[in-house]
Amino acid sequence: MFEIATGLLTSTAIVLAVGSSLMLTSGTPCAAGAASAPTSCTVPRLVRRAAANAGAEKQAAPELIEAELVAAYDCVSPYMAEAYARSSHAAAAAYRSWTRFSRTAYPAEAHGVRFMNNYANDIGDDAYGKFEGGGTMPTGSVLAKDSFIVAPDGVISVAPLFVMEKRTAGYSAEARDWFYQMIMPDGAIRDDASIQRFCNNCHRRAGDRDDYLMFLPLPHRVSVKSSN
Repeated sequence: MFEIATGLLTSTAIVLAVGSSLMLTSGTPCAAGAASAPTSCTVPRLVRRAAANAGAEKQAAPELIEAELVAAYDCVSPYMAEAYARSSHAAAAAYRSWTRFSRTAYPAEAHGVRFMNNYANDIGDDAYGKFEGGGTMPTGSVLAKDSFIVAPDGVISVAPLFVMEKRTAGYSAEARDWFYQMIMPDGAIRDDASIQRFCNNCHRRAGDRDDYLMFLPLPHRVSVKSSN
């Protein structure tokens, strides 16, 4: 167990408990609660609220303050590393060493109301760091978004690692040459035709100008990278 002070956001410290085996649930791609692996990490405020309001209607997507988001990610990160490593996917092992573009985890409704962090490899980080001004990402760019779910009772679960790889020009004009993958908490990799359609149908809404990329909310972004 460890404690994280919340600074100016609240006078109450946030305590997250650690240590439990992963148990898997299943569901459809990007559905809330699908493919998650519960951990012993919790958001204590939500645990207390759930205990005090047993039997009451539960909030579907708990809102977390910044300090809670930081503490939650710190706690669940080792579980994520263990879960994704089961896939033997290169990005699963490497992405935490890449440039991170989210100051804190942020709620991403398009990915099933999960909380996510955005990373880009060294090929793509310069362009991605310009966000809407980055244009077309270079071939070989790999983007990774790890994710976790916070239940109304405060329990935190590992959710999929979402990976986008920019392949060579002409690979898929319909998808602007992006290849999509989901690495599940049990290490399974989903990258079949249905996943390509499902992900691309959503990402294409971002349009050609943003290279089918949906960027994270402004309050959660790190500073835009400058050109070298």
